[in-house]
Amino acid sequence: MVEKLATPSAPRVLVEWKDLAPDAKYSRVHLDRLIEHDGFPRPTRLSANRLWWRLDEVEAWLESRPRDQHRRPRLEREAQSREARQRAAEQSGGDGSAA
Repeated sequence: MVEKLATPSAPRVLVEWKDLAPDAKYSRVHLDRLIEHDGFPRPTRLSANRLWWRLDEVEAWLESRPRDQHRRPRLEREAQSREARQRAAEQSGGDGSAA
């Protein structure tokens, strides 16, 4: 669920853990570590069991992080791995299936 809170300057968009961007979709335990050691934004507690993050703060944190090949989104890595296997199979003259 995404919720907008209006402020005099601009609307703030709040997101729950399940709605965080895929690049920030860590386990809750890992998020706690990132908050304590790597500057991940602290959530806002809207009720006893509901934590929300400001979307602009999460996006700014993600932009500040290095983007090397180990931090690429999983789907992008899998697609590149699949393409590399296909190229290797084509170069070896095989169809990629086991004999």
